[in-house]
Amino acid sequence: MAYAYKGNYTTLCQPDSEKTCFFCCPPLRPYDYDPVRNRVELQTTFHRNRKNFLKNKYSSTGLSLCPINGWDCWGLGYLDEEGKRVGCLLHPSQNNGIDYRYLVGYEGKCAREICLEAITFEALNEETKKFYLDLTMGMDSFTYSSRKENPIFPVLLWGKIVCEKIAENECFQKLYPDQFKELYSNFIYYLSYKTDGYLIEKMLEKVNITYIKKTDFLYYFKELKEELVQKYRVNDPSSTILSKENPSYRPVHLFKIPFSFSRFLKFSLNIWNATEKKVDRLKKEIDDKIRRFISSL
Repeated sequence: MAYAYKGNYTTLCQPDSEKTCFFCCPPLRPYDYDPVRNRVELQTTFHRNRKNFLKNKYSSTGLSLCPINGWDCWGLGYLDEEGKRVGCLLHPSQNNGIDYRYLVGYEGKCAREICLEAITFEALNEETKKFYLDLTMGMDSFTYSSRKENPIFPVLLWGKIVCEKIAENECFQKLYPDQFKELYSNFIYYLSYKTDGYLIEKMLEKVNITYIKKTDFLYYFKELKEELVQKYRVNDPSSTILSKENPSYRPVHLFKIPFSFSRFLKFSLNIWNATEKKVDRLKKEIDDKIRRFISSL
């Protein structure tokens, strides 16, 4: 987790002095994990973890090795006496540069992992960052960390292009969370960043995001996507398996193509490995179909 302030706005992990995101902790979580749903239990745990950490840290024996099972962590607790910010008590930023994360046995994972939302956030320009963080004003750490309550997380998954188009469309003016959810419900509830991201990005090269916000857009978009899936989806995985007999086949994300297009190939068309020639051909044909779809709008 990063904690360095940059003016009034900072990293996605710690946007201000009132809250933090702790969704990535502990290292293992149920698929439907939501900190808001477990608020009461977690509050008690976080207070206890902070108290025990400080007591042991300043005791004569100091902190000791105590590996975790991954599903809960004694190093996750309140970072402040007021019980506002939640995060890693073992992080070097909390301990004058000393990293205690090795004590739980997950130091490598905790230091390495960063969510896709945070990667997108770091790529945004400062005005767009401010637009999204303004949406979270007044949230506490539990609501802010929730992928269900906080609308910026599902939108950040769409990547830099979509996020900046949305902010520009709103002229970077402050919106309320419920207002934002209603305006961009297609991106939050009905479309998938994994399977639809590339198609949407290509459309945004020619049309305003206002059109994609419309309810009837989903009907026409579904027709386009279904046409592409019917024509290009691979139903026999063995045809794209990597092997010594097919040395020209490579994982599609290794080719010089947009990340969103490699997602489309994998999650919509079931093409995980292919030749460079095939990927180039598919991209040209799909791009052409998108252009024709846009011209028909």
